[in-house]
Amino acid sequence: MTEQEIIFKDILKKFSRFPIPEDESTFLDLCHYSGERFEEICSRILEFYFQPNNKHGFRNLWFRSLCELLRCDWDDAFEMRTRTEEYTFGADDKNKKIDIVIETPFLIVAIENKIGASLYNPIGVYKQHIERIYKDKRQQKLVVLTAHLLSGQEKTKANDHGFVVIQYERLFEKVKSLLGEYVARGDQKYLVFMLDFMQTVKNRVNMMEQTDLDRFFIRHRDDIEKLVRQYDDWKNRRFNQQKMIISELCGNIQSLTNDTTWWVYQGWDLGIHFNNNTSYKIGIESNFVESDDNPLAEYHIYFTTWSMQCWFPYENAILEKYPVKDDYVLDKGELNSSNRVYYHMPVIKRTAFDNDENYFDKILECLNVYYQFLKGLAAKVIMDATQ
Repeated sequence: MTEQEIIFKDILKKFSRFPIPEDESTFLDLCHYSGERFEEICSRILEFYFQPNNKHGFRNLWFRSLCELLRCDWDDAFEMRTRTEEYTFGADDKNKKIDIVIETPFLIVAIENKIGASLYNPIGVYKQHIERIYKDKRQQKLVVLTAHLLSGQEKTKANDHGFVVIQYERLFEKVKSLLGEYVARGDQKYLVFMLDFMQTVKNRVNMMEQTDLDRFFIRHRDDIEKLVRQYDDWKNRRFNQQKMIISELCGNIQSLTNDTTWWVYQGWDLGIHFNNNTSYKIGIESNFVESDDNPLAEYHIYFTTWSMQCWFPYENAILEKYPVKDDYVLDKGELNSSNRVYYHMPVIKRTAFDNDENYFDKILECLNVYYQFLKGLAAKVIMDATQ
């Protein structure tokens, strides 16, 4: 074993110890909101759940959770008003907006919502606006609600302007701890939305945080890049070997069948089709499937239609000639999850007794037999359809 192989083996051994992250994509994740747009969407969702009178049915669950974290008074607050992106007023602060404002008869809460971006906002202006516009409120609370850990400089900025820093994680934990008191009266639809929102924010936090796996990749980056390059080179060599033989098979089957309409798709897929541009299009496709030590270990041949409806005029005749059994597999979309139909013929395997010539001759013989059968059947089907 070479020194390079020892290094690669050690890297793979260490990598195998890391748990594979599970994909927990949420509905909001699928919407692909990014940057400030995502923060805006989150602010609107929070504003919806903070308002006790909204249709979610969870009353003051979220408002109470926030107030308990802020250690301020709270009640059912059904006279509450909530809004997003409230403009500040003043000569020097035009177009400045506070993400979320919650107002009750005695309390005002201003929330700066931070998911991924740094705390660059003019929170001093926000504080002046709240103190000026809501000076009659008995309690004024300023909050930075953040999904990530603030830097020391950001924490100092928040503290200097009287903002309390609350992690999303802490808010979610508080909501979940109180949820049992509210869930019976809540709308289950909005419970699903709420949990999806919470998981989405958690996913964003996980994306931003540096994990043990991230640190592993950083430490071993150079060796991993070498390994990946060599692995890609190895895959390409095997694939190029398949492409070369597929190209030779294409020329040979064209000569054997006296038909130049055989084609090769992307270098690896050898095929032909009949009755193109009609509702009776059918064809043959074929390709190599590799084993650990041989890129040409097996050759797969299958009849196929590119849509389900094209299959039915051929089905009875094909299954009569080649009945379904262990070596013949009919896939009407159950295995390929598409509208295509594949009828897989017996796999041609290279044995220990085969040399290249024997093996490729067996492939050509099978392709020719299937070609003659399907060409005749396709002609009959189109003739019957036009009579």
